[in-house]
Amino acid sequence: MLPRASLRLEHLSNLVYLGVLSPPTMREYQLFASTNKLGKQTSINGPSTSSNLPELEKHERQSIVMLTVAVAVLCAIALWHGAQVLREKMTFKPESLYQEVFSTPLRSISDLDGHYTSEALYDTWIHFKCPTGAMLRDSDGFEVKRSTEARLWFQRRRPTDKGLESPKYLIFEWRNVSDNFHLKTEWLLHNAGTADYYYRTWGY
Repeated sequence: MLPRASLRLEHLSNLVYLGVLSPPTMREYQLFASTNKLGKQTSINGPSTSSNLPELEKHERQSIVMLTVAVAVLCAIALWHGAQVLREKMTFKPESLYQEVFSTPLRSISDLDGHYTSEALYDTWIHFKCPTGAMLRDSDGFEVKRSTEARLWFQRRRPTDKGLESPKYLIFEWRNVSDNFHLKTEWLLHNAGTADYYYRTWGY
């Protein structure tokens, strides 16, 4: 069977022979040849596009694998960091909190102890004695208030402390510190008669 282009050319030749059509000009021959050539090129180049599909799929699979590995690494880092933070909280050291808040040397205090809890909010407190007086590293923002609330709060945790028996010599200061992400409240309760200090901080 002859190709379709050859049949079409033969049909046109018959029409010219019968006088139905005039012989084609050179320009018309050129247009016909270029059209036929373009069709062949399209048929040749078509399969080459589809032949690139496996290569594209291979690159996509590689990208997915790399992305999965990156996510797994980030998750592992987050878990490790969370474990480190939890370990630090579980091994709470009153000395660390004291040195963070107070500038008076550790050798000047005695009877240091404390407790840390963390649920929806963290809540930490320490107690110590300092006859020479303990100085805060940062006292800006502290305000003096009535000691009733703080005294009752510490009494529930240290019911036998003589420093909490009477409010007569108690001095209570507090402050709030906040930014866009954190809120912290601090209490400092001091008994000038017994040299007891009670410090509490909590927030999120």
